[in-house]
Amino acid sequence: MTVRYSFRTEVVGILLGDVLADVAIRVWEPEGSELSVLCVHGFAGNGQDFEILAETLVKSGMTVIAPDIIGRGQSSFLGADQAYTLRNYIACISAAARFVKGKVCHLGTSWGGIVLLGYLATTGWRSQGLILNDIPLSSDANLENFRALLREEAIKSFGTREEAGEYVISSRSLDFLSEAHKKRLIDSRVMALGDSWRMRYDPAVAAPFSNSGTFSVVQTLQILHMPTLMTFGTHSPYVSNPELDLIARTNPNVAVLRDLDDPHPPSLMKISQILQVAGFLSQCFGASGPLAQV
Repeated sequence: MTVRYSFRTEVVGILLGDVLADVAIRVWEPEGSELSVLCVHGFAGNGQDFEILAETLVKSGMTVIAPDIIGRGQSSFLGADQAYTLRNYIACISAAARFVKGKVCHLGTSWGGIVLLGYLATTGWRSQGLILNDIPLSSDANLENFRALLREEAIKSFGTREEAGEYVISSRSLDFLSEAHKKRLIDSRVMALGDSWRMRYDPAVAAPFSNSGTFSVVQTLQILHMPTLMTFGTHSPYVSNPELDLIARTNPNVAVLRDLDDPHPPSLMKISQILQVAGFLSQCFGASGPLAQV
């Protein structure tokens, strides 16, 4: 059966202190949907990253909502490192939540998963289910290495769009995508700057990110009451963290999936990954069983 759905990008104005910012929110919505999945991208990504996943989820009647967090994609670039705070990032997710219909699950990739935990903490942990895609459990050397790479990437310059696009695809291990999907992803990830091209995120976002303090979400994950799936790439530096076993033993609501065939973080664009995500979400929305009890 063919499911009819619409795609649109909503732009919502939010007040961040004395600054009015625009948040671009992608919405894939099947007709009559009463199930929603709110997705938060990784640090250097944007909502377009969830297009392929959304194309599958809509077939099960799920609306997919994916904001570009400020400083990324089509949302406002604020140009000041002080503006890129956890509080303001949470405000972007709150703006996206306006488009939720009915029951809602949440998905966050890497840095986006950490921000999503902050959002859920401020809203009473109201979620049918949660997917945390390759998140760091705490500050460590691996995280510092990623931060250093992102600081360099934020100011990286390319002579042509083609050169920038090749960098995006190779650095994210996305060569398996169709040409049409590659084009849309590249369009969302790079931008012209004078006679050159660069990544489509504000270099100012890297300053507070690189200087952020230590953190740990281990205790939070040990007490989550909603069904939670933690996914990790087989080549991720976080997949072997022994605290994952501790979390899974302590909290029966948490399942850990360590074999997604990708580096950090898994793209969630491969069919095997998509089917695992879709199956978990379907269970959260309707099936019975130990992980479906909220």
